Amino acid sequence: MTPRLSFRPGTSVDMEACLALSHQCDSDRVWQMTLNAADPTQQVQVGFRVEKLPRSVALTHVPDPRRLHDDPDAGRLFVVARLYIEPKQHIPVDPESQDAPLTLPPPPPRTPIIGYVAAHYDEMRGLAWLDDVCVAETLRRQKIAAQLVDGVRQWAREQGAERLLAAVPTKHAPMIALCQGIGMTFCGYNDQFFLNHDIAILFGLRLSRVRRVE
Repeated sequence: MTPRLSFRPGTSVDMEACLALSHQCDSDRVWQMTLNAADPTQQVQVGFRVEKLPRSVALTHVPDPRRLHDDPDAGRLFVVARLYIEPKQHIPVDPESQDAPLTLPPPPPRTPIIGYVAAHYDEMRGLAWLDDVCVAETLRRQKIAAQLVDGVRQWAREQGAERLLAAVPTKHAPMIALCQGIGMTFCGYNDQFFLNHDIAILFGLRLSRVRRVE
């Protein structure tokens, strides 16, 4: 059962808690690339085949803190998620009564950050990019990441983006499954895309455009 969550724009105060979340996961599959370019001036054939690894490998993603800020004017999105706790019922005091002072409802309880998502919009190309998504290790496999990414999809439509894109390492089976689970499909690759020179496979989702929110 998916837990009830609350979402709000992230701030610089939230950055430390987001970076402290575990960004490690296990993967047991890889998208193996084959390249046939015997005569690159005439024909280049590229293919990908999903292969099961002999044993699971631990993958660690190092997030870029510069991506963790919410700035609508710059086309950046940063949203944090917390577990939702129902606030205690507040019984107001009758203002006409002289027996007790008027009290205000207590603030809603503040729970720890259990996940976040970051994205940006390239207005020149009409593309939105999913940059980072992370969920606390003890709360994974409960569709929380899917909810965060679905929020990015809605935001991207509001910005006027035509497509939502994500660049994923070939060994990151959980992230690939997440992209495919929300309807994103393979749309290309980029060799040596990441800092460790890993290949990025690209997934995209065509969006129905709506009027941009100013």
